[in-house]
Amino acid sequence: IPHTVLKTNLTLSVASGTPQGATTGGTQRVIFQFNAAAANNAEDVTENKVVITSVDITTTKSGLTVNNVRVYPSEFDANATYQTNCVALSQTKWRCTLNTAGATNEVVENTSRSYVVRADVGSGAGTSNTLDVSIASLGSSNVAGDVVWTDGTTSTSWVNQAGASYIQPSQPMTF
Repeated sequence: IPHTVLKTNLTLSVASGTPQGATTGGTQRVIFQFNAAAANNAEDVTENKVVITSVDITTTKSGLTVNNVRVYPSEFDANATYQTNCVALSQTKWRCTLNTAGATNEVVENTSRSYVVRADVGSGAGTSNTLDVSIASLGSSNVAGDVVWTDGTTSTSWVNQAGASYIQPSQPMTF
């Protein structure tokens, strides 16, 4: 089986500041934040980078509505120039094809960039409404995941991240 060597590697994690526990609904609330890091490639002296094409966000909810999901690079949070409008693939999954303005979908090797996910969250009746937000599948070498990215040469739809198959906060938000 041929093996493609990538110029860098993408790693994802939940960013600090991601809401967990008790919160309130509303318009364009922060529902998730994640970090994208690009590994250093010491054997290649040229600058390498990860270019993120799209991220699928999963919203597992009970007693809530989630609409108008948007992604922003954290340094331009809520700035319409850098806004990514996500498209609903289902009631719980959103495809976010990242905005390329200012190369904010790029992560240079040995650095990281944080992204903020916002949505309109409506709360139904009841007191045990919950929302879990995640990048539900990092995929594998033979199964596509929820992130499509390229190293400038090779496009891939999985994140080779030891010990992780998804990215999700340790507890859901409650409304």
